[in-house]
Amino acid sequence: MKQVRTGVLAILGVTIGGVMMLSTHSIKSAAKTRIISHQALKTRANTRNVEPTGKAGLYSKPSALQGEKQLLSKKAMKQMDRSEDPGDYFRAYRMAKTNTNSVYYKVVSFDGRYRGWVYGGKKVNRFAKGLHRADTYDEVPLSTVEKTAAYYFTDPGTKHVTWRAPYGTTYKPAKAVLSTMPYAKDTLTLKSAVKREKGDDVYYYVGNARHPEMNGWIYSKAVAVKKDVDQSESTSSSTGKPVEPASPGSNAVQPAPNSPGSSGGGTITLTGLFSHTDAAC
Repeated sequence: MKQVRTGVLAILGVTIGGVMMLSTHSIKSAAKTRIISHQALKTRANTRNVEPTGKAGLYSKPSALQGEKQLLSKKAMKQMDRSEDPGDYFRAYRMAKTNTNSVYYKVVSFDGRYRGWVYGGKKVNRFAKGLHRADTYDEVPLSTVEKTAAYYFTDPGTKHVTWRAPYGTTYKPAKAVLSTMPYAKDTLTLKSAVKREKGDDVYYYVGNARHPEMNGWIYSKAVAVKKDVDQSESTSSSTGKPVEPASPGSNAVQPAPNSPGSSGGGTITLTGLFSHTDAAC
């Protein structure tokens, strides 16, 4: 009987010792993972619009480090990828690299609800694993009639205003004007159109020859053709070809799909830049 007890104690000793060794090894392994590079992303804003893939969750800090807290599960991230709400896009704005060559990106959702870190693969400035690049809009070519017709605001006021980028295609787009009421009697022209990838809403870039300060992007159903203009030609559909929205403020300048900054093309204005305070980890 004494020999049995001795044997049991010996087995327990080995088991406990093994568990302690494994625990110590796990702690040491976790302690070895550290951040070796940490910086703000400086590439153009629209190149940092991303969607989650569902292969990684959203964490309060890079998930390889100790003390991280899961903010969104893989399942929740996959649901955001499939969502038709443009608020579920993310903007990546910081990068951290570990000594194991893992790259993590700090992101914020377009609607501002979620902010945290996502595993992004092994290569800097190349989204992979938990994230993929998002094209948030497609060009919608305008017909000749659409380009030459005269438009007006259907419901002037604060509900639908002009934006410096189509609402829902970028993080924190800026309003061109706070109200369209002062321009209720003005004649508008369409210069470009885009369709959002999430939700399929169409936005027009409208120009105002009398008040170019209000030029910008507006929800398509917030404007209509004046009744004295023939609109017999049918509207066109999306080509699926990306177009860069152009900045308002110039006298009815038409955005150029393929050569932003050229004559007649204006300049790109994808807003939503982060201040150092906002982007701080």
